[in-house]
Amino acid sequence: MVTVAPVTPLGEALTRRVVGDFEAGSLSAKARSRRWKLFLETFPEVDEMTVLDVGGDVRAWRLAGVRPKHLVLLNIFPQEVEEDW
Repeated sequence: MVTVAPVTPLGEALTRRVVGDFEAGSLSAKARSRRWKLFLETFPEVDEMTVLDVGGDVRAWRLAGVRPKHLVLLNIFPQEVEEDW
């Protein structure tokens, strides 16, 4: 049997700060921002492109500050998409 200690509020806050998927200011968000910058440098005409994002998450695209002409998300779980990609 494995016993798991409860996570304290401080532990939760630290976890969000470091690896919070979509937490502004987290290390993950900063790394994602650098990747989006590289993406835009590599594909400057992305606004005229159709993008196939395998395993992608619509939340990342919403926060990206970049919008392709068409976006196709291919994933194993359904996602609510309100945008007209």
